[in-house]
Amino acid sequence: MFFLKLAAECIRLVNLEKDKNGDNWAKKAMVQCGIDVPRDGVWKIGQLEKRLAAWIMDMERRNICLSRELVTMKARELQAHLCDAWDLN
Repeated sequence: MFFLKLAAECIRLVNLEKDKNGDNWAKKAMVQCGIDVPRDGVWKIGQLEKRLAAWIMDMERRNICLSRELVTMKARELQAHLCDAWDLN
């Protein structure tokens, strides 16, 4: 459960990043991928992308300790894969 909470926090942080136009990742992801952010703007564990949650749970089963940076990198990788990566930069 710890790593799922960590992943939710990483997603929140990734979505706060802004591009040169001042648009954040959450806005672009919502428009391009239909990913929903709740009204309070806080990502919850249940909202994690299924592949990211599965990857985290697999790492936990293997007793692999995940850093915030590694989860963030995986979240970015999945986000780029799910959306148009060139449009997110």
